[in-house]
Amino acid sequence: DLQITIEDENIIPYRAEGIAAITLPVKFMKFQFSSQDIEKTISQDGISITLKECKNNFVHLEIDGLPRKGKELICVTYDKKGKRLENVGRMSGPKDMFSEPDQSLNVEETIKYLYLSKGKVASIEMYIPERTVSRQISVIATREPGRLGTSYDECAEAPRYVKDAEKPAYQTIDPGDVIKQTRIRSTRNNAVFGFNTPKIGVILPRIDNSRYAEIEFSDTVLIGKFGKKLKFETEDYRDRENFSESELRLMNKDRKGIINFAKAAGTIEIKYPISITTLRFTKANPSMSGATVTFNDNLVSYSGSVIESVDSFLPDNLCPIRAYDITGRQLRKVAYQRGGLEYGSATFAFWGKVEALEIDIVNKRVSLEMPYNLKPSPMIPLNKIGSPEEY
Repeated sequence: DLQITIEDENIIPYRAEGIAAITLPVKFMKFQFSSQDIEKTISQDGISITLKECKNNFVHLEIDGLPRKGKELICVTYDKKGKRLENVGRMSGPKDMFSEPDQSLNVEETIKYLYLSKGKVASIEMYIPERTVSRQISVIATREPGRLGTSYDECAEAPRYVKDAEKPAYQTIDPGDVIKQTRIRSTRNNAVFGFNTPKIGVILPRIDNSRYAEIEFSDTVLIGKFGKKLKFETEDYRDRENFSESELRLMNKDRKGIINFAKAAGTIEIKYPISITTLRFTKANPSMSGATVTFNDNLVSYSGSVIESVDSFLPDNLCPIRAYDITGRQLRKVAYQRGGLEYGSATFAFWGKVEALEIDIVNKRVSLEMPYNLKPSPMIPLNKIGSPEEY
C-alpha cells in the first residue's frame, strides 16, 4: 500500500495518479537438499550453496559467488510428507557477521543464510532468479473506496472473509484479578532478527478483554554488575496475534551486540478494560442505544452517540468493528473509512454485502501500576533460534 499525506489540512485531495513499476522473476536456478545432506555443496553458473545444518525447524546454508546486485534468495522447506512448511523467519549476511563487506568485489563474500520453518524440515529448495521481466502500470486513486484496481461494485460482489474468525467473549473482571493474572518476566528474543536480545515480557489475563488493554513501560532502569546505571535503547512490541502478550526489548545505545546487565527495574502501567459491551446492528434491527446503522451492500454508515473507546484501524482479527454476511461469516474490511466513531458519524466498507454489524465499546477501564525488578534470563542456545516450544 502507498499512503499519501497532505500537510495542509485545508486541501482535500480529489484524485491521485501515478505509475507503479513491477519486476517479476520468470526463470530460476534451483538448488535442492535433503535434511541429511549436511556439508553437501551444489554449484550452478558460478554460485555454490552448502547445507551446513538442518535440525528440526532450523536450516543453515552458506552461499558463495552470489552477485552483489540483482539476485534474491528464495527458500522453500517441506516436511517428510512433502507438505510445504510455513516460514517463521530468516536472516542473511556475511559469514563473519562483524566484518565490513569488501565493496570492490562484484560478488558477495560467503553469505550465511538462516531459515526457520513452522515444523520439522525434511527437504530444502533454494531458488535464485536468473531472469526477470519489468512492467509499468498506471494507478489511479479517487476519494471513493475500492476505486484503486478494483471497482466499488466488485468489493461487494467478491466477498473476502477473516481467516479463523472467532467472536470475542468479554468478561466483567475485578481489578484485583487483573493484577493476579498478569505476569511480568525477564526473557530473551528467540527470533532470527535480534536473537537473544533481552526483554521484559508482560502476559495479561488470557481473556478477550486484553485485546483492548493499553500498556506502557515507564521509569525503566538497567543496572550493570558493578551497580552503575547503563545507557540503553528500548523498543516496545505488542503481539497482534497473541494479544495478551507485550514486551519491552532492551538494546545497547548503538543497537550493536547484546546488552549485558545485572538487573532491570521499572514500572508497567496498564489501562485495562474491565467491562466491555458489544452493540449488534442488523438490517432488521438497525437502531439501538441511540445509534443507527444504514446498510448499503458493502457499505455501512453509523450515526449516533460518540464512541471514543475503539480503534477502528486495528487488524481484522482484533478490530472492534466487525461485519457479517448473510451466512454469518465475518467479512474483511476494505482499507477505507470516512469520518470516525469518535465524531459520532462514520462509514466503513467491507469485502462483501453486509447483513450485520458489531461494535465493541469499552465501558470502563482501570489504571494499574505494577513494578518489577528482574535479573536477565539465561542466553538461548544457537540451535534453539526461532524454535517452536516443541523443539
